[in-house]
Amino acid sequence: MNQAVFRALGVAALSGNQRAQERWAAMVQTAEYEQKRAQVAIDNVIERRATNGRQSGESGLGRRMTGMILMQRRSSSTSDRDRW
Repeated sequence: MNQAVFRALGVAALSGNQRAQERWAAMVQTAEYEQKRAQVAIDNVIERRATNGRQSGESGLGRRMTGMILMQRRSSSTSDRDRW
């Protein structure tokens, strides 16, 4: 059902409905803000683990984890794009 609502709102926005455009823009801004917050939290965890690893003698832990997370994020965003 949510997909139908998003699609209808997007169609209305593309056809020039100003209210739909405003709602769509607000939804996109909210989603981007939440995504940015999540990425900052992930980056903080990775940095903390990398710093702790260097202090305890483990090298490269942060770089390996970053690569894994970026791979997962890329595949998720690609599948989201393919749905539309």
